[in-house]
Amino acid sequence: MIKKLIDYCIENQFIVLIFMLFLGFFGIIAVHNIRLNALPDIAPTEVIIKTDWSGEPPNLVNLRVTYPIESYLLSAPKVKEVRGTSMYGSSFVTVVFNRGTRISWARAQILTYMNQIKTLLPPGVTPVLGPYANAMGWVYMYGLIDKNHNENLEQLRTLQQYYLRYALESVPGVAQVATYGGFKKEYQVTLNPKALQYYNLSISQIDNSLKSSNNDIGARVVDSPSGVEHLIFVKGYLHTLKQIRNIVVGTTSNHVPILVKDIGVAEKVPASQRSYSDWNGNGQIVGGVVIMQQGANTLNVISAVKKKIKSLETSLPKGVKVITTYDESSLIHRSINTLKTTLLEIIIIVLLVCIIFLFHFRSALVVIIMMPFAILGAFLAMYLLHISANIMSLSGIALAVGAMVDSSIVMIENAHSYIERFEYEPDSVPEHIKAIKDRKKAKKIYIAESAKEMGKPLFFSLIIIAAGFLPIFYLTGEVGALFKPLAYTKTFSMLFAALISVTLVPILMVHLIKGKIKPLEKNPINRFLVYIYRPSLKFVMRFKYIFLVLTLLLMVATYFVYTKIGSQFMPPLNEGTLLYMPSALPGYSGTDALKLIQIEDRIIKSFPEVKMVTAKAGRADTALDPAGLSMTETVIDLTRRTDWPSGMTVTKLISKLNKALNVPGLVNVWTMPIKNRIEMTSAGLRTPIGIKVYGSNVNKLQSISEKIASALYMVKGTQSAFANRINNRPYIEISPDYVKMGFYGITLKEIDDAVDASIGGKTITTLYNGLARFPLSVRYPYKYRNSLSAIRNILVKTKNGPYVPLKETAHVKYIIGPDYVSSQGGIPDDIIDITLKTKNMVGWVKTAKKMISKMVHIPAGYHIVFSGEYKSLQRADKKLLLIIPITVMIIFLLIYLNFKSVPLSLIVMLSVPFALIGGFFYVYLLHITLSIAVWVGFIALIGVSTEIGMVMITVLDGLFKEREMSEIKVLENMENENENENENKNYKKLSRQDIEDISLNGAIKRLRPVVMTSFAIIFGLLPAMFAYGAGARTTKFIAAPMIGGMITSTILNLLMLPIIYSMWKQYEIKKKEKNR
Repeated sequence: MIKKLIDYCIENQFIVLIFMLFLGFFGIIAVHNIRLNALPDIAPTEVIIKTDWSGEPPNLVNLRVTYPIESYLLSAPKVKEVRGTSMYGSSFVTVVFNRGTRISWARAQILTYMNQIKTLLPPGVTPVLGPYANAMGWVYMYGLIDKNHNENLEQLRTLQQYYLRYALESVPGVAQVATYGGFKKEYQVTLNPKALQYYNLSISQIDNSLKSSNNDIGARVVDSPSGVEHLIFVKGYLHTLKQIRNIVVGTTSNHVPILVKDIGVAEKVPASQRSYSDWNGNGQIVGGVVIMQQGANTLNVISAVKKKIKSLETSLPKGVKVITTYDESSLIHRSINTLKTTLLEIIIIVLLVCIIFLFHFRSALVVIIMMPFAILGAFLAMYLLHISANIMSLSGIALAVGAMVDSSIVMIENAHSYIERFEYEPDSVPEHIKAIKDRKKAKKIYIAESAKEMGKPLFFSLIIIAAGFLPIFYLTGEVGALFKPLAYTKTFSMLFAALISVTLVPILMVHLIKGKIKPLEKNPINRFLVYIYRPSLKFVMRFKYIFLVLTLLLMVATYFVYTKIGSQFMPPLNEGTLLYMPSALPGYSGTDALKLIQIEDRIIKSFPEVKMVTAKAGRADTALDPAGLSMTETVIDLTRRTDWPSGMTVTKLISKLNKALNVPGLVNVWTMPIKNRIEMTSAGLRTPIGIKVYGSNVNKLQSISEKIASALYMVKGTQSAFANRINNRPYIEISPDYVKMGFYGITLKEIDDAVDASIGGKTITTLYNGLARFPLSVRYPYKYRNSLSAIRNILVKTKNGPYVPLKETAHVKYIIGPDYVSSQGGIPDDIIDITLKTKNMVGWVKTAKKMISKMVHIPAGYHIVFSGEYKSLQRADKKLLLIIPITVMIIFLLIYLNFKSVPLSLIVMLSVPFALIGGFFYVYLLHITLSIAVWVGFIALIGVSTEIGMVMITVLDGLFKEREMSEIKVLENMENENENENENKNYKKLSRQDIEDISLNGAIKRLRPVVMTSFAIIFGLLPAMFAYGAGARTTKFIAAPMIGGMITSTILNLLMLPIIYSMWKQYEIKKKEKNR
């Protein structure tokens, strides 16, 4: 079939060329229009439900809001898991769906369930869906600063919240713009308790008066005699403090109106806030977070947002500037540029290998022409399948280049061998070629014959390399989402290379391989290789059994090396931006949080490698950020690596920063923004690995977590283990005394209203100022609510008129309660965030499990789960253990389809263990930990290594078949009555030495193509191995086992395969002779 295809293409060259032109044209269009992202969207489909219940504590929010929502959604279709977080005044429920679920479908399902859930929630509490996005959509952050100091933080926040935010949310692809930091303005009536007591007014009366005095009412229309229709409305909305101060809240016994200004002070105050910010240690700024819609083009969205901000600059108040504090597009550009450079270096190196070995530039042009078409074909397939150009997908193309040109190299080298015979050994040329009188035409046909000879095995070898990546397509979870784009692009590249090798390459060979071709023995590179190889192979053949045993011992040693290599999930991606997340005990105030982040930022900014620091304590106004004040996120933008001191690395910088930020009470966590969002989305963790403790009692959960954290510090390789201590927040508990309440005629509602309004600042109504909206609340002065004794003396109005101190109707005391309540599947949990200083995650977990079982008693009804990257690694390992053997079988079947021989296929498959030897040794020597990226390199190695075996065995078997054909001819003559006695006398059966000589000569004949293909792959991977920059680490870890494996695979294939083949051939000949 392959031979017929080659013949057809040579006969119909115009059709092939037109097809290639179309492929190139649409490939170029795809390159210019393909989506660009930093990483594949590996976050699962999730829908976040945010429910506000103002002023309520976390335990009550969990009981009345989070638990009903969480438990109700567990049975929803395609739901993988449901996680809940109950915080002060807010509930966050994250519903994670099975991967592949469309987000629009998932949101529609949740909306259906929410209609039923509302009946289970407290009155007035309404759950709201989060934005049409996931945590990976956090792509751009900015801040508002005023260099002239004309605008205060309240004015900047109002500008951001009601002007800039709306403008940016109109940009296509933006799901939400969230605000953090600054001050939110609030109108407040600060009540005088003594005045309330003097005028005998209750807080509920004040509330009702304020609420009823803030309303515009329409009264339809009136037609005037002139025929004009007038709209009528009553203008009643409040706009100024003066209006509020003059609101009537009651009357005296003398019918004198009691105004708000008689019982308190109306003023503007900062609203209670749950987020603080800092920039470079200089103080607060107002920040914004641009959240991208799921599936949108990151680069396009960020570019459009920047353009929109630039267009709005002239409309901002004088002196106000919008500064970029985080920009994911810079990572995308750096990653793409790194991989572009690496890809270009790989292409140049591969072409140089071809030119040096072939010693013929026109022949190298075949490779130069075919390579771009294969790469453009891969880009076209990516575009049609909506696969973005990112670190992983481009890495697949870069890693495929070396193997992609192998078929062309071998075909060209084989054509050179044919031309050498045509030019210098005319007797060896077939008769049908000799019969052609036109020498140029004969030469072209002979070149086509050479292509047909190698077409089938090379086509199968490329298909085998592509098939070697089948395990990646069966990986699930974030591992599958991360590596599938790489597998797709490498497979596309190999498939297009396979197609082009049997369509375009033969045509190019016919037209380009012209001029004088140097004989093999006159090529200095080849002469040198043969000079080394011939005696080496003879020596190994002489002591073949010793070398076979040594090879087996080497395989055994490889297993022991494998056991010494540690395991981790993924090598960290160098994003060029650090994220500092110190973990602290809950309960400190917003003022303390602001002081802390300012001190931290000043220390961080003092490092010369740091360009800018932006910190956020608490949460932004989005469902995607369920963070408390004790959670700080500091984005550290680094300067260019070229500006760093000599010898400084990211690891060393983090170590120095960690020492400088050794603050008592804080446990430092260092990560990177995208990495952190992946971990938070996939497992709800702040660190790559963590332990979740599940149980019903929050107090017991904290006790178990603290004991586990203490035990983990005794495990070698632990940098930090922080138990979140969820039940460690100071509370003031007010317990009503129902007997005394009955005596005074006071209800629980009256106590609730008094406490809510006087301490918390109860929001009564909303004031409108253009597009802006500001709450209006009532509250006691600070001195009446700042201590336990002050709270005990809060006045509660009785039904009969007089006021009673709160202490007369309730017990007020300090207690310790939960800062927040975390849960999964309706079961409360506590999390231990763990940072490791060892790369061997698997080994650390084994030791940690033993230490926990020895040091910590887990009571009945409670259990622990290691989560995060370790859990993902376990899932991936299980998949790989099942799929890799199946893939090896598929490769074996493909090899069998080529040779139609089980023994020959098994001999070719020996290339795999030969390659694994070098792969594991090289990884071990470079101190690289086994990760999913490294295993992907080994998977690629399995397919690539068999190509050398196929090329070698194809030639050896071809030589023996030629010899066997001549033997059969002689035997037929011997059986003929008119046999030629002289010819029969010259007939000699193949001896062991003959077999070894044929194997030796055949191996030498294939030496150049084998070394060329190996060098093309090895040297083609070197730029990926030694590249530095964003995105380079992943390709390095994939390339490492491939380089080491190809070195040993080439050496052992060249030395051991001819021996093993000759031994099998001797056995086969003896068996045939016995059968005769």
